Amino acid sequence: MKPELIEKVRGALDGWLEGDVTPLADLLDSEVELLWWRSGDWDIRGKKDVLAVVKQRAAQRPPGVTIDVSEVGDDALIVTRLDAPSKGPLPDEPGRVA
Repeated sequence: MKPELIEKVRGALDGWLEGDVTPLADLLDSEVELLWWRSGDWDIRGKKDVLAVVKQRAAQRPPGVTIDVSEVGDDALIVTRLDAPSKGPLPDEPGRVA
C-alpha cells in the first residue's frame, strides 16, 4: 500500500476527531456501511447517512482519544483507537455503573 494513502487515512481520521468529516468523506464509497457487531436498527448504509452519524459521534467523544493506522497487507489497514484514561469506576456490567 502506498504510504501516501496511509497518511491520507490518518489525516482523515484525525480530522474526524476534531469534528471535520470532509477529508473522511473523500475516502468513503457511496455504498459505505457502518455496521454494529450484531445486525440491527443502528446499522447505517450510504455515504450521507454514515457521515451524519460519524459527525455526531465525533461531537460526543471525550477528549484525549487517539487513532492509529497500521498497514497489514497490500489492501488492508487496521485502525486502532485509544481513549484517554477513564475517570471513575469501570462498570460491573455493560451499561451499568456500580
